[in-house]
Amino acid sequence: MQGNFLEKMRLVLLENECSGDQSLAYRFSDADGVRTGRSGYSFGVCQFDIENNWDAILLLRDCGFKPKDLNRLYDQDTNVDDLNAKLFKHQLTVDAWDDGHIAESTGWCDGLVFNVACSDSTRAMLVDYHNQLRFDKNGKLHKYIKWFTSAGGELTPEVIRDFKLEHTEWGRKRKNDVERRYRNVIKVFGE
Repeated sequence: MQGNFLEKMRLVLLENECSGDQSLAYRFSDADGVRTGRSGYSFGVCQFDIENNWDAILLLRDCGFKPKDLNRLYDQDTNVDDLNAKLFKHQLTVDAWDDGHIAESTGWCDGLVFNVACSDSTRAMLVDYHNQLRFDKNGKLHKYIKWFTSAGGELTPEVIRDFKLEHTEWGRKRKNDVERRYRNVIKVFGE
């Protein structure tokens, strides 16, 4: 059962992070624009961000990237075609790290809501949240879930969606993206 969840979760992240295009997982992109925001170049289905995720650097080392390659990515060199080609040659490595990250993220999220009944689509919303924004123990979302469920509320995908819309800067600025991600979860999990 867990394997099926992880496979579906991968499909959700592929839709949410790469618009369903697997080839985009093997190219460097910058969601907030090159040299314009907090993010750096990202890659993989999980969109490992080299500015904010040490695993991204470890993964690139596993793919044979050298310090000079990493420096170009950190500097957000706008011509990274050669680095895209290098990344493309290591699809199996990227896929393995994506799968590991999805499994680890699922375990983390399940651990934070272990005493709360959740549908798979709710779990998927939590994993997607963690992949994008970090679902921290005693962070805003965790405290909200504890408060909401202790007051008798049922944790559903809509509750997570509404939390994003009301309590995150991203949700207030990017309502359409929050709704798109929610629809993708519902489509893949069919609940």
